[in-house]
Amino acid sequence: MINMKQTSFLPPLLLLSAALLHAQESNMGFGVYVPRRDQPCLTEAQRREIQAEIARNRAVLKLPKRSQQEVKLAWPLQAAPTLTDYGYHGVSNFVDLNPAFPNQLLDYNCGRRSYDLPGGYNHQGTDYFLSPFIWNKMDENAVEIVAAAEGVIVFKQDGQFDRNCGFGSGAWNAVYVEHADGSLAWYGHMKNNSLTPKGVGEHVAAGEYLGLVGSSGNSTGPHLHFELYDGNGNLVDPYAGPCNQTTAASWWIEQRPYYDTAINALMTHSAPPEFKGCPNPDVTNATDSFLPGQTIYLVIYYRDQVNTETSYFHVTRPGGSVFLQWNHTSPDPFYVASYWYWFHTLPADAPHGMWEFTAAYAGVTHRHRFTVGAAAPRLSAVRDHAAFEGRAYQLQMRALGNPVPAFSLLASPPGMAINAGTGEITWSPDDPDNGNHVVQVRASNSLGSDSLSFNVSVTPVNDAPAAFALLTPADRDTLTSLRAPLRFSWEASHDVDDDTLIYSLTLTGAGGVDTAFTTINTTFIDFDGSEFLKPGRSYAWQVAASDGKIVTRNIRSFRFTVAPAVKVAENPAALPRAFRLYPNHPNPFNPETKITYDLPERAAVALTIHDLLGKPVKLLVRGMQSPGRHVVTWEGRNDHGEASMCTACRPVNTAAPADYCCCVERQWSLRQRPAHP
Repeated sequence: MINMKQTSFLPPLLLLSAALLHAQESNMGFGVYVPRRDQPCLTEAQRREIQAEIARNRAVLKLPKRSQQEVKLAWPLQAAPTLTDYGYHGVSNFVDLNPAFPNQLLDYNCGRRSYDLPGGYNHQGTDYFLSPFIWNKMDENAVEIVAAAEGVIVFKQDGQFDRNCGFGSGAWNAVYVEHADGSLAWYGHMKNNSLTPKGVGEHVAAGEYLGLVGSSGNSTGPHLHFELYDGNGNLVDPYAGPCNQTTAASWWIEQRPYYDTAINALMTHSAPPEFKGCPNPDVTNATDSFLPGQTIYLVIYYRDQVNTETSYFHVTRPGGSVFLQWNHTSPDPFYVASYWYWFHTLPADAPHGMWEFTAAYAGVTHRHRFTVGAAAPRLSAVRDHAAFEGRAYQLQMRALGNPVPAFSLLASPPGMAINAGTGEITWSPDDPDNGNHVVQVRASNSLGSDSLSFNVSVTPVNDAPAAFALLTPADRDTLTSLRAPLRFSWEASHDVDDDTLIYSLTLTGAGGVDTAFTTINTTFIDFDGSEFLKPGRSYAWQVAASDGKIVTRNIRSFRFTVAPAVKVAENPAALPRAFRLYPNHPNPFNPETKITYDLPERAAVALTIHDLLGKPVKLLVRGMQSPGRHVVTWEGRNDHGEASMCTACRPVNTAAPADYCCCVERQWSLRQRPAHP
């Protein structure tokens, strides 16, 4: 008897679509994936924007000299510590190495496991999709994206919706890591708010957590898009093969085979799984606990299933005797992903205890345990893994057993707790918890108990400087005299990581004109306001503390007013007492700014504008000058009359903060240089 039925398999994900389920025997069924290839992972506009952001960040970071040794890549995915599946992914598409289109496809092995589009898009990365139960795995944070090689983060994108089911969904969440040899890896489509807390410019080690697999951007299901460029910006397919002209050798430490055929999961169910479609989690109907006389579904999930390999199955009773055995070979040469199930009714007199479902395929044997009737607990294994300081930690323990076992902690770090009924572990690791911890868990019921141990390593995370208060001038104060420099002062911030803190002060005047004081090493600065502050006007000021990576700003600015009849210095023509370079104002400026400096005596002066790399841009003054206060105007152009570019501001030399002012809307910083008359 042949019972034909139609139902959906896994919901479509990027470039994959559901195929039909067919039952070939009265007690079996199966389902397969067929790749879907009709939408780009990135538009050309998105790609150009990403490349421009990376270029801007690289210019500011001043990365060290490139290593001559070529980087080798480790696997960019890893299972969460409690994921019991034997595998978790499949490959839907490799890089399309044929620049022609449409439907002109060539992967590294001279096959067609890629795609292009009539508009000229050729797939430029490798897509690793989750399997089986893609949305469930995403929701459970079951698969993590890790750095394939050590390097520096040069760009991050986060905050984008991560349950997309089609094209036109905007930017993705992604991390971009530059390696020591100048090569660059892109990790795209990540889950929202799952990205590493490390920022641009920070170092990551090979295998370090970068984020979780998601479906952000142009995507129809959770997957990782991995894209690689060499040190010259050329696209590289990291897989070595006869048709790959982008590299002479594999970039992988261990390159996986073209058909990476394996069992992803071996499971038992009370009914066939129900696949709900994007973006809904599937109803797995998975269970590991049965009663005598109940129907059991024995299910195997493959990736890259090939018909040159045969699967051999056994189901054994608690004493080891064989209850069922059979074998299976795929009717088709190749399936990207597939699953097969067989269902049987357990005898009414089936012995109680721990049963075992075994599958041998492609030289590997996997086992799945389930209980029939009453059984003592058996805990599922937990891998050693990492947590992050300051980030809530959750871990779901699982155990077989009937009656349902209760959970407890036999050993754990301070503050860690476990829910006795659900087995969920919760913890809030902080600075004192950095390092390695041993956790021991027990599951017990009336028939016995089981215990296991695993290690949790808490990784330090850079903390933001603590909040602090402004002091003087007091909020809403009125200045009646500018005869002496105005002192701005504030409380000291605290950094729990003991990083050195640098302060910056922003003074905002009428019309939004700002003057910025950067790289202040103390909790005060004296400002000669006679040139900037105007009688009868109000101003606001704010201070920020930075540890070099994170900036903490005051939430509320202080304000003060200069009295209409303010007193100024009684002898404005008096000679200065010291050489001094004042902050330029206004800052930012358009089209010009004024630079003021004091000379207590006749001296040779050289005043030059330098860019962020220390290169001279504009020589403003050179020669002997008389004592007194001097004011020079700069209109933001270089020695060739060209306008400056607008980028982020960064001081040239933090060792001499008093000699700096910063143009926050232009790529110039001012520093005082020794004169050479």
